[in-house]
Amino acid sequence: MEGGYRVVLIEDNDGDAGLVEEILNETGLQPELIWFKAGHAAMKYFTDGGKADLILLDLNIPGTSGHELIPSLAREGVCQDTPIVVLSGSTSPEDMAKAREEGVSCYLVKPMTLEEMDEMAVTLRDILQGKDELGH
Repeated sequence: MEGGYRVVLIEDNDGDAGLVEEILNETGLQPELIWFKAGHAAMKYFTDGGKADLILLDLNIPGTSGHELIPSLAREGVCQDTPIVVLSGSTSPEDMAKAREEGVSCYLVKPMTLEEMDEMAVTLRDILQGKDELGH
């Protein structure tokens, strides 16, 4: 499936959001990007019935942290069919372990080199296309 994907980005940094948009464009899938700068706004989107094929989440966001948001999304049933990829400046083993325990699909550390950005584009494309193969 080309296009038709919806990606929710929860990121408070404009520069990082711009890079994510570029990386998503590099996937060749032309996903729709819905961007929230705070966790509570993203949560409202989902509780109001919003859908996503992929959630990209910074752990350090205003209001509700990423670690607080993931269980809330799970309670709403969002995580059941929607992979979550953490994009974080934290290299803390504790943050990485907690994210794995919370069920995130992938943990990526920013900032990224150009090579890492290319790898991220491939990873995100594989995750989105993997949902198609699973019938989601």
